[in-house]
Amino acid sequence: MAASPYEGTFILAPTIVEDELDAAIEQVKTYITSRGGEITNTDTWGRRRMYHAIKGHRDGNYVLIDFTADPATVHDVEGSLRLDDAVIRSLIVRTDR
Repeated sequence: MAASPYEGTFILAPTIVEDELDAAIEQVKTYITSRGGEITNTDTWGRRRMYHAIKGHRDGNYVLIDFTADPATVHDVEGSLRLDDAVIRSLIVRTDR
């Protein structure tokens, strides 16, 4: 199946210190690239206050990653992110840019 463009928004735990934050972002990018995806853009929004608590956290570190991948890869990445303790919420949507 052909690769399609996707946009992933990830909220990383606010308990992660600055050095660990970069490593956590690289780990998410590695999830994507090791499964055949290609990163096209990464935008770190920084720490933001959330409307409601998620997993006991009121703040989170927001990251937006644009990438291309096939649907099977996206499914694998979503499963990996659910198991990652650093990621408290993620959403991956297909874009038609």
